[in-house]
Amino acid sequence: MASDVVSRTLVSFDRAYIRQSVEQQQRGFSALGLTTVYDAGVIGLDEDDAFGALQDLEREGKLSLRVIGSHAVAGPGDERAHITRLLQMRDQYNSDQVRASVLKIFLDGVPETHTALLLNPYADRAGYLGQPNLAPDAFREMVVEADRVGIDVHVHAIGEGATRLVLDAVEAARTANGWRDARHTSCHVYYVDPGDLARFRQLGVIAQTSGEWILWDDFHDLMIERLGAGRTGELYRLNTLVNDGATITMGSDWPASGNIVSYNPLLQIEMAHTRRPPGAKDARILPPRDERLGLPDAIAAMTINSARQLRMEHKIGSIETGKLADLIVLEENLFEVPPHQIHETPVLLTMMDGRLVHRAGPWAG
Repeated sequence: MASDVVSRTLVSFDRAYIRQSVEQQQRGFSALGLTTVYDAGVIGLDEDDAFGALQDLEREGKLSLRVIGSHAVAGPGDERAHITRLLQMRDQYNSDQVRASVLKIFLDGVPETHTALLLNPYADRAGYLGQPNLAPDAFREMVVEADRVGIDVHVHAIGEGATRLVLDAVEAARTANGWRDARHTSCHVYYVDPGDLARFRQLGVIAQTSGEWILWDDFHDLMIERLGAGRTGELYRLNTLVNDGATITMGSDWPASGNIVSYNPLLQIEMAHTRRPPGAKDARILPPRDERLGLPDAIAAMTINSARQLRMEHKIGSIETGKLADLIVLEENLFEVPPHQIHETPVLLTMMDGRLVHRAGPWAG
């Protein structure tokens, strides 16, 4: 891409640059109460530079986060080579705070550019379903092989057609390899065909999304053009998934997102709970209204459920005897804050593994 050429001419994205950027950015993460992050693929950077910079900071005691990272697959190629590469990375980067352990696969694109894979045609492009980034057979074989060698996959699947391919691939892996404690994840669960909702629980597939997307805005109006009123009236069926027994996790799509770009976990919680823009108590609720997550479920999606997705539920995600000392102190009780003000709640203290990594208000100084 031309933008890549310009960027690399202006800035050298080497190990030193990455290290400096992480040192600066992690302060903002800690200030919002984040202690562990999942990175869904090193895009446009050298993987060894990126993970090496993180390990340098960890060795020097300067990394205030845990980072679980991925090897990303964005298009067709040697599927087994990608699995071999991740296995190498998993051995090389496997410390207390830096781990590369997930295979991230970009299976489709996005509806706004007609690149999401659908089951029924686009409303504004007759007969067109979109195209997957990987051939379905090759994708299924990759998931089956990853599952066989103990790798968890995290698949970008926005269109309902892509989501079905994810569920079919995991079903094929279960059939071929038997049932194991896999943490395979379908990322975004934007529109899911109603017939596929129960398969998340049945197959043990984690449903991951971003609260910052769950609102009615100009982008949603565009989606009505692309997908039609029927599908856009059934987006983010999170409450249905929770009530059925599926595991829901939330995170931010930062820095690649839509009209709202934020990694604030409280904002994600608020928007999943209200299905409105942050702070907009009188705004139109994104339908279906009954898909608003209860506050306990929204909090769980950002804490213990996300820890489970990263295979860390025995260490973090809740405050329990025997777990690592990861906790935050909020200025107010979220169950007593007006729902549209949840995102504004100050984080007074953040502790990561017993280390104070952020202090504010009465703890500042």
